Amino acid sequence: MDQESTKEIEEEDLDGKDKIIASFKKYFVEILSWFIHKFAQYKYNLFDKSKILEADLFEDLTPYDEMDEEEAGKYFEALDWALANEKVSNIAVTGTYGSGKSSILKSYEKRHPEHDYLNISLASFDPENVNKGNNGIASDDSSDGEVNPNRLIERSILQQIFYKVEPKVISDSRFKKIYSINNWRIFLLCCLTTIWLISAVILFKPDLFSFIQNWEELVNTRAFVYLSIAVFLAGFGAFLFKLYKLFNRLSFSKLNLTKGEIELSEKIDSSILNKHLDEILYFFEVTDFNVVIFEDIDRYEEINIFSKLRELNILLNNSDQVDRDINFIYALRDEMFDDETDRTKFFDFIIPIIPVINSNNSKEKLLERISDDSISRNLISDLSLFIDDMRILKNICNEFAIYKDKLGKVTLDKDQLLAIIIYKNLHPEDFSNLQQDEGMVYDAFHKRKQEAIRQRKSKIKKAISSRENEIKEIKDERIKNLKELRSLYLGQFSNRMANQQVFGLQVNGSKKPVQEVIDNEELFEDIRNGGKIRYYHNRNRSTSSNYSFKDIENLIDPDRSYSERKKLIKSKKSNKIEQLNSEIARLKRDLEKVESQRLEEHLEHLPKKEALGKGLAENDFLVLLLRNGYINEDYENYISYFYEGALSIKDKNFLLSVKNQTGVPFDYSLDKIDEIIEDLRSRELSQSEVLNFDLLVYLIENSSSYTEKLDIILKQLSNEKKESTDFIEAFIQEEYDILPEFIKLLSHQWTGIWHFIENSDKYSLKKKEEYLDLIIKYAKINDIIEINVYSSGALKTFISEKDDFIEYYENAEGRKHIKEVIKELSVKFQYFKIPSSRSHLFNFIYENELYEINEQTISSIVKNLDGSDELLNSLNTANYSVIRKSECDNLISYIEKNINIYVENILLKKDKFKEEEKYFIELLNKEEISEDQKCSLIKKQSGQITDIKTVPSNLWEFLVAESKLKASWENLATYYSKFENVNPPLVDYLNTQSNYEILEEIDFENEAVSPKTNRKFALDLILTKAIEENSFNSLLQSIAFQFDNLSIEKLDKNKVKKIIKANILSLTTTNYNRLKNDFDPLHIELTIKHLESFIERFSEFNVEEEELKLLFKSSRVQKTDKLKIFESININDLSIDSDLANELLDVLVSNQPFEVQFQTLKILTEKGKIKSKKIRLITSQIDFYERNQIKQLISSLPYPYYKMVRSRHRPKLKKTDYNAELIKKLNSQGIISSYTENENSIRVNARKNI
Repeated sequence: MDQESTKEIEEEDLDGKDKIIASFKKYFVEILSWFIHKFAQYKYNLFDKSKILEADLFEDLTPYDEMDEEEAGKYFEALDWALANEKVSNIAVTGTYGSGKSSILKSYEKRHPEHDYLNISLASFDPENVNKGNNGIASDDSSDGEVNPNRLIERSILQQIFYKVEPKVISDSRFKKIYSINNWRIFLLCCLTTIWLISAVILFKPDLFSFIQNWEELVNTRAFVYLSIAVFLAGFGAFLFKLYKLFNRLSFSKLNLTKGEIELSEKIDSSILNKHLDEILYFFEVTDFNVVIFEDIDRYEEINIFSKLRELNILLNNSDQVDRDINFIYALRDEMFDDETDRTKFFDFIIPIIPVINSNNSKEKLLERISDDSISRNLISDLSLFIDDMRILKNICNEFAIYKDKLGKVTLDKDQLLAIIIYKNLHPEDFSNLQQDEGMVYDAFHKRKQEAIRQRKSKIKKAISSRENEIKEIKDERIKNLKELRSLYLGQFSNRMANQQVFGLQVNGSKKPVQEVIDNEELFEDIRNGGKIRYYHNRNRSTSSNYSFKDIENLIDPDRSYSERKKLIKSKKSNKIEQLNSEIARLKRDLEKVESQRLEEHLEHLPKKEALGKGLAENDFLVLLLRNGYINEDYENYISYFYEGALSIKDKNFLLSVKNQTGVPFDYSLDKIDEIIEDLRSRELSQSEVLNFDLLVYLIENSSSYTEKLDIILKQLSNEKKESTDFIEAFIQEEYDILPEFIKLLSHQWTGIWHFIENSDKYSLKKKEEYLDLIIKYAKINDIIEINVYSSGALKTFISEKDDFIEYYENAEGRKHIKEVIKELSVKFQYFKIPSSRSHLFNFIYENELYEINEQTISSIVKNLDGSDELLNSLNTANYSVIRKSECDNLISYIEKNINIYVENILLKKDKFKEEEKYFIELLNKEEISEDQKCSLIKKQSGQITDIKTVPSNLWEFLVAESKLKASWENLATYYSKFENVNPPLVDYLNTQSNYEILEEIDFENEAVSPKTNRKFALDLILTKAIEENSFNSLLQSIAFQFDNLSIEKLDKNKVKKIIKANILSLTTTNYNRLKNDFDPLHIELTIKHLESFIERFSEFNVEEEELKLLFKSSRVQKTDKLKIFESININDLSIDSDLANELLDVLVSNQPFEVQFQTLKILTEKGKIKSKKIRLITSQIDFYERNQIKQLISSLPYPYYKMVRSRHRPKLKKTDYNAELIKKLNSQGIISSYTENENSIRVNARKNI
């Protein structure tokens, strides 16, 4: 071969090797992949699968099969009993949809393996989509195009029965099933077929293998032949067996030998179960199933199927072919049978299932599965009312977990997310429509909301118009009060009765004057509510008019009734206009907000049918979602992904926090703020969640482009809510460069800023001062003035109370602006802390009188401008006097212009002061100072006014009342000349000890105003009962007047006594008799005071016996004067008792010797009780009387004296000087015979013949 051929051969060898290597690699990779795949499957089944399930991330929707005896005990007992009872073959397990029927049956299966269970579960079929003729089972389910539901159910039952077991178990069944044959089995079958074919060749054509060495010897071997025969016969037998089974499955409906045609029969029967009954019997014959469980068989609402199944159960249980009990268990809804007898007709035993979950307890189940504290309990409580199926509840939880994770890149409101998921599960079709911008929820936000806005605007506008009309009516009403209104109506009635005079109106059957009806609302109402008005056309007769009150109303004002006008008048008096204006302002604010409000806010103000339309309003679940805002305008964020683009995730989270009203920190960082602003609606700018430092800074820096939106933010910041004020405080602390501009804008927008700061508990004094500093420095003057007005002057007051204002702002930036602020506000500083060096700000405040007149400011000014220690030391006690004597001219001028404020703030706040009298009198004479203030000044002044005439007369009374008038009769007489009576203040003045003690030392008459006034004043003083006794006594010492006729009847006895003692009363019969009648026995005191005159004029006075007794008893009447009085009386005219007798005896004995008339002496000795006085008087008169008269006198004496003039008696007398004197006189006159004396007694011897 040539070189080229050799080269080609070598190349072909190389290509062959590469192909072999490539093939080897390919097969190696395939084998390796197969091993890897198998290893992964092994690992998954052995490890990963259990770990995934242990994570418990989701819940399957299949029936729960882990019920224990405690959970389903009675149910299990009922099933045990029913399955053990030979009479029971058809068992119904009934309950509502989702009540847990399947869970109980599955749990029973798991806990009771002694039964073989066949489970048949029917889906809710769509007859149009049923696949006919499936897998060899007859599908003639329709006749003339109509679907037969029973045949569909039967076909499904039959399918599930025969597909339950492997084909080999029911190998003789005529039903064909596609099944997979194992490769090894195919390989074995091929091998066996090959061996069979070889055995046939060996037996019938052995020469075919003659090429094999020693083949003939092998074939002729007996064992080999027998083996071949055995293999051939075995294979042929197997073929015949399979052929028999094939023909056994077929049925023939036609046999045509001429055409060689066989037609297999397909028996048409109305019932599939009946048609294939032999197959069913065969199935149960070759299987061990004894419990058949039917689920979801009630989906078609066909009760005839139960008849078929009951019939089938009877056939199975009666069949010798099956030869065991077969029980059918049906899981059914309670409401499946309308007729109560049908249930018991079809079933042998019924087990009712209490629902595991319903709308009443779904809340607890949902809470168990959603353990997220951020989910509102109110939302779960509300929406769980619509969940009554455990499978739906589980699916809600599964979907919530998936959605929460997949949408978790942005911050979503979990309440809204859960609401969307529940809505998706309960209304899946509408949820699908919502994603296509269709459906009820979509319409609610995009159509019905606009209609709700229109309706609300219309209602608010009508309300505003109504109130404006009401204000106009109130203002147009000219009548001022109800009485005037009643007068108008009754006046109109009187005018209509012009031809007759109206004397009165008849009210409730009685006559009432017209004016009385006008004055009395109840009477007027009786007229108004009555029929025709009756009136009196003369004094006594009434008649009915042709007018009712309604007629009068129409004549006066056909458009407004009396009641309406009455209401208007009352409204005018009760400030109703102010209330209505307030309501209009509120309504206008509401009108501004309507466009930006959410749908749920509109639903609060409108009936649901009106707001949502009839269709949606009838869906309670959707109404609940919308009314509570569980689904709102931001729903799109919860049903779709967010992709970063114009907005970053941070920005999107911020927008969602605003829309969901969840909020983020104020300092949350933003990226594309201009895009955020464009996405924010006006209503969202009014939410607290929109407050963000970056956003506000951007808006202020670009205020010309975002004026409206910045205004909305500032308006929100001025709403005084906690979120707003917290934001302001935090923003200020950040100290942004735009802070001055922010304060200026905020102060302009929020005129109530200081009112809020001042009245809020959250701000300390230091914090208030910080805000004040910002406002003063950066706010406009006009805005500061408005802020002060809104706060009712609180801003001005706070500034005025800053004692360090001068020190703090003396060198501050913008000092000129600050001066302008305090001047425009007319700040009056209450305190000063004056810098050590000369202060321009202080001078500005002083010269412009921007300080409050108080002790501290005045002290600071005097100290700063005058500095005299002497003056400063006297400020506390004589403030006004010190100021007047200082060199502070501006201060003096300021005080004089505001003297009443000075008095109120300085002098009247002191407990006491002692102003110099001349300055104090100046104060009292200033017209600017009110009388009350002057009185207070008088009360606090320590000194007294020397001359009452230097003080205005309207203050005299208070001066006297406070004892601030120097005590002198001249001052008091001047005072008295004004009032002409001793009034209470003067009484109090005179009752003051220090005053009356001074007056006691002053001669009343020497200081008199005039003699006449003086005497009248003295007279009134004496007759004033209120003057106390001590004062009265002292004052009487100064009075030298006597009065002949003093009306003292109203004075008390002690004062009258003092008057007598002071010699004020002269002895006149008038005074005597007045005293005698009203103050007995003080008239005796008067006589004693004037005794000489009294004795001289004794006859002028009607002196009675008792009065004589007093005179005679008085120790102040000399005995000589008593004798003169005795000589002036006729004793026989007196009724002398023992007391008077004793007094007279004493007077006569004391003035002896002189002759006393015998009769007088006799009376005195008889009446007198003092023995010694009588003995002495008789002794003194023995020389003047005859013996018989003497004896009579002695006989009137008591024992033993009278025995001295009895014959033959010898009385024994005590030895005394008056007895001795008497016995001596009697003995000298021969009245007694003799007498003898011893140491203690005297024995008298009477004469024998008397």
